[in-house]
Amino acid sequence: MSRFSFPRLNFSGNINIDVPTGNNSRYYPLSYYDPVNAKSFLPPRIYLSAAQMEEITEKYGPHFPIIKGENEQSHYIEIQPIDNATIFKQWAVTPLGEFDADKNYVPIYEITQPPDDPWLGNPPGYWNYWGSMSVTMLDVKVNSVTSEDGLVLTKLPDRLQYLIGSTLSLNSVVDNDKTATACLVETDSNLSIYAGIFNSKMTLYNEDKIIFSGKPQKASAQIYNTWRVLNWTPPMASSATFCGVIPIEDLEDTENSPIITLFSQYNKLNQKLKGVFFAYNVLEVFENRFNPNLYKDNNYQPISNAAQASVIGSLSPWYEGDMKSSSIGRQLVSFGQNPITLEKGKQYLAPAQVHFQKISESKAILSLDLLNTVPETVTKFVPKPCFRGDAAFETYQLGELIINAFSQEKEMDVLSFRLDQANYGRKQLCLTSGMMDFVITDKTQIDFIDNNYLQLVWVAEADGKKERKVVLKETPYMLMSDQKGMYAQQGDNPTDGFMSYSRNLEPCTIRIYSKGKPVITPIPVYVLEYQVPDTGEQPNLLFASTPMIQYLKDGDTVNLATQPDKLTLTNNMVYYFCTEDFYPANAFPNFSDPQGNYAVMDTGSFVCLRVLPKQDYTAHQNEQNIPFEVLYKEIFSLYDVVYPIMGLIVPFDAENWQNGTMAGMTVQRTDVNIWERIEYMGRSRELSEAQRQLILKWAAQFNVSPSS
Repeated sequence: MSRFSFPRLNFSGNINIDVPTGNNSRYYPLSYYDPVNAKSFLPPRIYLSAAQMEEITEKYGPHFPIIKGENEQSHYIEIQPIDNATIFKQWAVTPLGEFDADKNYVPIYEITQPPDDPWLGNPPGYWNYWGSMSVTMLDVKVNSVTSEDGLVLTKLPDRLQYLIGSTLSLNSVVDNDKTATACLVETDSNLSIYAGIFNSKMTLYNEDKIIFSGKPQKASAQIYNTWRVLNWTPPMASSATFCGVIPIEDLEDTENSPIITLFSQYNKLNQKLKGVFFAYNVLEVFENRFNPNLYKDNNYQPISNAAQASVIGSLSPWYEGDMKSSSIGRQLVSFGQNPITLEKGKQYLAPAQVHFQKISESKAILSLDLLNTVPETVTKFVPKPCFRGDAAFETYQLGELIINAFSQEKEMDVLSFRLDQANYGRKQLCLTSGMMDFVITDKTQIDFIDNNYLQLVWVAEADGKKERKVVLKETPYMLMSDQKGMYAQQGDNPTDGFMSYSRNLEPCTIRIYSKGKPVITPIPVYVLEYQVPDTGEQPNLLFASTPMIQYLKDGDTVNLATQPDKLTLTNNMVYYFCTEDFYPANAFPNFSDPQGNYAVMDTGSFVCLRVLPKQDYTAHQNEQNIPFEVLYKEIFSLYDVVYPIMGLIVPFDAENWQNGTMAGMTVQRTDVNIWERIEYMGRSRELSEAQRQLILKWAAQFNVSPSS
């Protein structure tokens, strides 16, 4: 049940995410980062279309040499003056066209920049080049507790009242925001469809006691709701829910932990308690991306320009059999259904999850998770809002919604509620963490819901008339995987499994539910492959391969390999799981549509696989004393150029690094045994096993080894 379990502690507050933007491929075809081979380009490149090649050759002849790639999409021009990291980092934060070294390339920028999205005048490093990836919760408080009957309580018995107003922190020192232990990592940054939050500590506390503190496992993002704020165009204040767990064994002082005592005391179904399940929705996001002079105004000094957002979520029991990155139940999606009509166009609700718990023949609880679904509008804002407080948000005035159960023969209205500011405004969203729990006592309704499907019907009102429109409909099958973000090495045997939560390899396991129950007889599952684009290819313009059909049931392992024996870089994939005729006539979609909506967000039934390259370092095999320059070229140049915050305190040069102290720290921080922790280097998880072995060989000259 996970998020649907009781008791549920509901919290809200603020969150900052210091996302780095050097790895976003924002100004394609301008490129300095290769996400497939995990390396940076110096000099940066501009990839060319055939028409652009012809125009540049005709106008400038050999003045701008064109380098031919392996295919017609990979021909490029190098921006030759930007040829080292020092110059690059100055160029990356300067509005393009204003840096002295590449002034001669302005005509090339004018030819190659997209007419509807020009680069000139914008820093190539985008709006947060110095981002650290860190995630910090600010003033996040428990507002209420939801009981097993769905009652949302702000006043508890005296022995439990300490829960209300308690603070949730991701810091190592709970009240020090500079000690963040969480970082957000995108498995593939140029597609930006999935992120995991690696976190070394989560603590719930008040002035008197620690309610719990422990080491969470990686939190996984669910569906991205791009258009959550309906009247903000282009969309920025999007949202996504991150889910994860803290196993009991990773809690501090488990025997005396108040949270475990609480969950155990109210475990009415006598399920095996495994730990704490947490879910938090990051919403109302502000990104300061409109100021091209951001770095200039700061005298080009390193500056943190973190995204600022709100956060709403919950803490609940995690039981045996539950997923750890999602809730198990039913899924309602908007694909193929009606949009909610707006004055300036049409938009669809984001998918929602439902859980139906039959307690007895005459009592059940139907829980609807709308945390990532409730549409919002901006009620007031300054021009080009960039920071928290620049705009205010409220629930969109959608009106009456009906939960309807249906079969092929009949329909049954179960209950109704209103989604608007008066009945479910933003304050209520925070109080309930976006959950609606309804007790049902009608036996006929209970039986019908239990054996049939659900849909959400909007009662649209216009010109004094009412019209029922289905806006969300239950899918026949809910397909999910806990291994949503996976890592492997080039040459690995896929049957050995993948890294997802730690160094321990695990298979990609699929969970399949229908009408809220596990599917125990295999069904055909279509596994679509969207290959992560090479640096010379337009991000997002991906076509689905011919799908693999696998017959799977709940808990089965999915075969993700197109080559049975070993993985290659072509296995950098987004794998999308679909069932028969979800898309009419199995006409599977491209990765994104002309509006930029991602097909995988129709259901969220996808996983991402990152295959790290196996570099050939045989040239250094017999070297006894590898110079730091080799390490820099093969490993640290990526961090220095794309994630420059990593070299801010200790610059990447031989003077600072070619010694036993730094060798020991580097071996310690790149140890695969701490892969899931905040201390791991590099935070982007792009260090291959071949690179790790090169580090060990370099460190050996200082008598440093993993055991030392």
